[in-house]
Amino acid sequence: MKGKSKYITIMPYAEFQKLKKSIDRLSSKLNKQMEKKEEYDLRFKEEVLKWILDFYKGDLEKLGWFISEVCKLKSEPFPVESKQIDSDVFNVLLNDLLVFYSVNKSKQLITVVSIEPSL
Repeated sequence: MKGKSKYITIMPYAEFQKLKKSIDRLSSKLNKQMEKKEEYDLRFKEEVLKWILDFYKGDLEKLGWFISEVCKLKSEPFPVESKQIDSDVFNVLLNDLLVFYSVNKSKQLITVVSIEPSL
């Protein structure tokens, strides 16, 4: 039965169960999205990409490992081993390379500025 806004709407129990299940699914999806960590976007300067390709000289295994290590910064842009150089510039040692990157918190963006071999 349906009526005006001041009256109660009565529906069959099976229909109520379907409605309840759909609401539960929606709330669980929302909870998962809320729990999911915010990831930063990652970009490289053009010179940095050229330098990386020249440094690894076609060794795809090492290049893949390095890229995966840099991608870990997306979920954790301020790891414990990183050092702050400037207000928004950090460096971290990855695979005998010092990676300098800047973090823009408002845009959630990490830019790899330069890479140098460690001594």
